[in-house]
Amino acid sequence: MDYDAVLEYFNKAASDGRWGSLYNRDNPDSYSFIARLKKAVQLAGPFNNKRVLDLGCGTGALMPFVLESNGYYTGLDVSGRMLDEIKKTYPKSSHSSNISFICGDARQVQLPSELDIIIGLGFIEYFDKPQDMIKIFHDKLKNNGSLVLSFPNFYSLDSILVRLTAPFRFLARTALGKAVDQPPRQLWSVKASKEAFLKAGFRNIKIANYNV
Repeated sequence: MDYDAVLEYFNKAASDGRWGSLYNRDNPDSYSFIARLKKAVQLAGPFNNKRVLDLGCGTGALMPFVLESNGYYTGLDVSGRMLDEIKKTYPKSSHSSNISFICGDARQVQLPSELDIIIGLGFIEYFDKPQDMIKIFHDKLKNNGSLVLSFPNFYSLDSILVRLTAPFRFLARTALGKAVDQPPRQLWSVKASKEAFLKAGFRNIKIANYNV
């Protein structure tokens, strides 16, 4: 994980409003993000009185779902600017006993324990050793707790198309003088992801697609 690159990317995405707009239904780029959020909420189950950790919480798209069910929400993000945006959007969040925030690298900060649900949307793929992170999250959950992670599938249609068109996109960026500022991500296969979860101690594993 290139910590500086990840931090720079998400600080910029928070400051220019790009990230907050990703869950706006009027934004053409929002479809896959909204679909992913809905699928994660469905997989996590009811949040009633549950303690929920939102990994890479961004601008807090998950938070309303937790609070509507009287859950307890903790948002973790490496970008302080992302957390600032949450507090602007939800000004009462700073004064609610059901809400807390952690700013920092998940590998280094003190995470809460005895959690009911941990959710990470667009999070695990930025780590060099995702298996180690999954084990940490397993140990922070209650015995019957749930971990919901999204990750880009190496064999999905969109991932294959991205790889096939990479040379053409590189030439186009070079010609237009536009660089890609997104830090590199790891793509997983379904088999590799299941093996990582099993090795960490999880037993009831479900893989679900949220896009085509």
